[in-house]
Amino acid sequence: MDSSAIYRNRCDVAFPLSDHADHGELIEHVEETGARKVYTVHGFTEEFAGDLRALGIDALALGGGNQLELFR
Repeated sequence: MDSSAIYRNRCDVAFPLSDHADHGELIEHVEETGARKVYTVHGFTEEFAGDLRALGIDALALGGGNQLELFR
């Protein structure tokens, strides 16, 4: 990720998001970021969150029913 993104976009923080990647690439992406918490939001959310938890990563699958829980 370009470290100047926060200045170019006039924001406090920027973080990478994955849009299209296969399972292995997504796992690699999470590991490379060092994320402490991961929310899965599209596709096989439960399965992917479970795979991340099996790797010791705190992951939660979000669906239509629980997405707003983040803001409470």
